[in-house]
Amino acid sequence: MFETTKNIRRNPNVALSVWNTGWKKNCVGYELRGTAKYFKKGKYYEAVKRIPENKGEPLKGAVVATIKKIKRLS
Repeated sequence: MFETTKNIRRNPNVALSVWNTGWKKNCVGYELRGTAKYFKKGKYYEAVKRIPENKGEPLKGAVVATIKKIKRLS
């Protein structure tokens, strides 16, 4: 998380591309663009701590992305 937090502080703009699970037959994807914030405490930190898959894992913080634009990819 050290590099992630450093990058978010330097430039909070983020982009994430996602594709459907059957992309080989029907290739549909989306690009999500927005800004990210990193939280070391508070409601987002506590919400991440309660996720069952995170049980027993070390928790350093929570990254929250606010999506401002969605673009369809094909």
